[in-house]
Amino acid sequence: MGEGKERAYKPVDRPGHVPRREFVPVGLGMGSGTGRAVGLSGKGARRLASVMLAVGVAGACGQSGGSDATVRQPSGDPSYASAPVVTASAVPSLEITPPASTAATTPPRPSATPTGPVVPQLPAYFRGWMPDDKALLDADGVVMEYYDNAGLGRQYSPTAVAQAALGYYNRWLVDTDAAKKAADSAAFMTQVKWLLANQTSDGRWLFKFAWGRQKVPWWSAMTEGLAMSVLLRAYGLAADPAYLTAISRALTTFGRSVGKSNGVVAPVVVKPKKGKSKTYFVYQEYQPGYVQNVLNGWMFSLAGLYETATYLHDGVALAALTKPDRGYAAVKALLIYYDTGNWSRYNITDPAKEQLTRFSTLTYHNLVIGQLRYMTKISGDGTFAKWADHFQNYWTACKAKGKCPPPSG
Repeated sequence: MGEGKERAYKPVDRPGHVPRREFVPVGLGMGSGTGRAVGLSGKGARRLASVMLAVGVAGACGQSGGSDATVRQPSGDPSYASAPVVTASAVPSLEITPPASTAATTPPRPSATPTGPVVPQLPAYFRGWMPDDKALLDADGVVMEYYDNAGLGRQYSPTAVAQAALGYYNRWLVDTDAAKKAADSAAFMTQVKWLLANQTSDGRWLFKFAWGRQKVPWWSAMTEGLAMSVLLRAYGLAADPAYLTAISRALTTFGRSVGKSNGVVAPVVVKPKKGKSKTYFVYQEYQPGYVQNVLNGWMFSLAGLYETATYLHDGVALAALTKPDRGYAAVKALLIYYDTGNWSRYNITDPAKEQLTRFSTLTYHNLVIGQLRYMTKISGDGTFAKWADHFQNYWTACKAKGKCPPPSG
């Protein structure tokens, strides 16, 4: 179903339901894309078998595209009345500053050495992408993607490299055979070295091929979050200060706007029928020119911020998670717009222009359910669990009717 036609809208009770509000993305410069998912795909090439760790929801994940069919909100919904676009000058500063005190919300500060904090060996990432024996590798063993369906050939995808690294790390943790353990450790470090060598001085990992109408190169908040999680695990094993430097650089992208500012942040304005507008900041999986406000990519970026705030006691990462206009609060405020009434949306754009969104495929619907359960665990906020149950009920209903959407679009 992923990017199919809009189903009939049926009002339902939603977790933490409030009257529906208008939201207006500011300055996103939306365009259309071509081809299919950036991430772990490619006919006849390497596949990564997705294994859910600690969450238990099936489905592969990458950076997804699909067809560009526009899904239109039924015009009979009066809550989606047209509203003026708020200008960029009205948007609050994107600056991220650490809160005055973080002691109540993060573990005690880790002990330090002359080269940096002491970080223990980290546990498995909450979701694992396990490479198979047919992974497409370059001469050094770095995972590549073969975008045969988009006519792009072999490409380096920073997201795929980070996902593979996490997969190798997760498998290394449970390996019992010494040779396999050594091989997975070496494969993990190969991906780590590539990430270190290919980060820009301002913290980005660049995609150097065309995708949609994004300007090349482009970059992704999802990649930044995944790479931070990889580098934290590398630091827990080797304590190389270069990993901390790369993490610090990556964090700066969460304080800059998408596009010319070389960041990953874009504002979304919520406009209630009465009262003042509220601006939230969304961490974008794609740059302007492709789908914006992609839910799964946004939550993957939050996972990296959470781990950085937790294991490095980093105030900037904590602020990016907990400030009332971004992070957890922004996801909670905007989740209602990802709800069609009987399924989830892959992304949201601008309902004022009836450019609402693409539907989630079954794979992404289930992925978001698992991510919301993980968000409950790391935030301590039961609202995310209620939304997970809410979307789970949609899946249960479609299975009962035998009319679930396809796994991918």
